[in-house]
Amino acid sequence: MIIEDQEQSRACWSNGLISFDGWLNLATEIQAIIKKHGNLLYKRHSLFATELFGWTKGLVSAHCLIVYVTTQQLPNPKFKAMIEILFDQSASA
Repeated sequence: MIIEDQEQSRACWSNGLISFDGWLNLATEIQAIIKKHGNLLYKRHSLFATELFGWTKGLVSAHCLIVYVTTQQLPNPKFKAMIEILFDQSASA
């Protein structure tokens, strides 16, 4: 969303931890990683962890997972439960 609608995202930005441009750069890096590695990210857990959760990219990746499980109908309820446990995002919160 941040990449596709930069103008609206910039106008609504209120994160004091990182600038909008910093977040946008991280999101763009993650998008490039996903394009580059594709299905290998599913198959190689070490690649998934280091590429998507290494250093500051982990902030964006974690945020995207939380938004994904809270806004989408998921065919695998165990996936949603795992994300909620990992990032302390309960359905009642």
